[in-house]
This record gives sequence, structure tokens and C-alpha cells, in this order.
Amino acid sequence: MMLTAWRAPLSAVAAVLLLGGCAGAPKGGATANGAGDATRATLLASCPGEATSWSERKHVPDQSRMPGAAREEDLLKSAIVGQWYLDHLPRDQAGELRISEDRLGIVIQVTRDAATAQAALQAIVERGVVVYVERVRYAKGELTRLNDRLMTLDGLRWNSIGVSDGAVEVGVEAGVEGARRLVATVADPCAVRVVQHDTGRLTAALGA
Repeated sequence: MMLTAWRAPLSAVAAVLLLGGCAGAPKGGATANGAGDATRATLLASCPGEATSWSERKHVPDQSRMPGAAREEDLLKSAIVGQWYLDHLPRDQAGELRISEDRLGIVIQVTRDAATAQAALQAIVERGVVVYVERVRYAKGELTRLNDRLMTLDGLRWNSIGVSDGAVEVGVEAGVEGARRLVATVADPCAVRVVQHDTGRLTAALGA
């Protein structure tokens, strides 16, 4: 996962967690292993994947109990539990995890069985922390393999790359459309976001 994908300023402990409609079959490094799962088949037919917050109608956080540092501590503890839970899911099901500080919760991504994952994890996180589950097209392991392949793809001149929010995000200085066409020759376009990443402007803004 790219560091820019982590939006909540929640100490070095949280940073450890970071390490951890397109038609047709996916190509290249990202592959689907859950062929027998009907929900996965449906998801693979959509681009991008659906995202559903299953718990919003079931659980309202007690904000009065979680002010300041206590809230941050509960979120961090719950994030560690959430990562443990993802690590024990099948590899073709588990996605990423992030903290949603503004919603007093953690967000996990799975490729299938989102409601089951939400209920199981909600029962074991800290009281007052909400578990949100997003259903994504590809598992983190699949995207990591694709990321490694794109890093060495001939002709792809990237200046940033990493797994972020259910896809591999590739940053290029210029030529976004050309980069997208090149990526599409080896990978499912639904598994990759190509964006313009102008490092020259960033350097100038930082005064380097």
C-alpha cells in the first residue's frame, strides 16, 4: 500500500499496518481464485467493485465514551484486531485495512462474504468502534503480485506505484492515456488506476 493512501494521523503503530464495469476475465498478474463463489463472480463482472458499509444501520458509536486519546487508542487496538482477522482469511478474500477516524471506525476490504466478515469483526473490536466492510474486486495478494509485475513492465515510466484502496495505483509524470493502454495489455484495467503524478510541481512546492 502506498503511504499516501493512509489518511488518518494515528502514530507509528498504525503505520505498521500499512505494510502488511470491465467485461471479460482478468488478465496479467491479478487473477480470480474464487470461481465457485457466486458473489465473487458478480463482483468480477463490475468495475470497480461495489463498496457497502454493512454496519451503518446496525451500530451507532458512543462518541461520548471515546474522547481524544482514548478514542485513538481504541481505534488502534481495533485496527490490530482487524489486521489479524484479515491475515486469517483465505488469500483470495482478504483486502486492505484502514482507519476511518472521522467515522470512529475501521474499514476492511474483502472480495466476498462482506456481511459475515462485518458481524464477526464487530463482535471482537473495542466497544464504540464501528467496523465498515467494503467489497472489492481483487484481494490484496492478487494486487501485490500485479504491482510487482507493473514495476518492471517495459515502457511504463512510473514515478509512484503501490496497492491503494482496492487497486494498483500508478503515477506517471505525463502520458496518462498511453500508460493506461500499455497497462491494459497485461492487466485488467479494473485492477489499476493510472493517475498523473507531477513530481516537478511537488518539488517546486516544497522549495527543493
